[in-house]
Amino acid sequence: MAAAEGPGYGNSTYLNETEDPESELFDLISYNIGVYNQNLNLTPSALKSLIGDEQILFVITLQNGGEMYALGTTENAEFVEFEKLEELTGQEPH
Repeated sequence: MAAAEGPGYGNSTYLNETEDPESELFDLISYNIGVYNQNLNLTPSALKSLIGDEQILFVITLQNGGEMYALGTTENAEFVEFEKLEELTGQEPH
């Protein structure tokens, strides 16, 4: 996913102001998912077929060595849900 360069990115009104790096990272990923969805028509059909109707578990290694978890749900390759998980309960990376 490309880094977002649209309006709002880097603007303190978009990113949360808690100064929590993990929350800011989640907000940045959420923003980029929105950019992806807006440009879905430009996505190659091979990629669309891979992420058509899926639940995708994101396991992100943080700079401090910890991990952040998020779950995304796609329908017809568009992300329809993206949520941060506090822990992996019943979810296993494949």
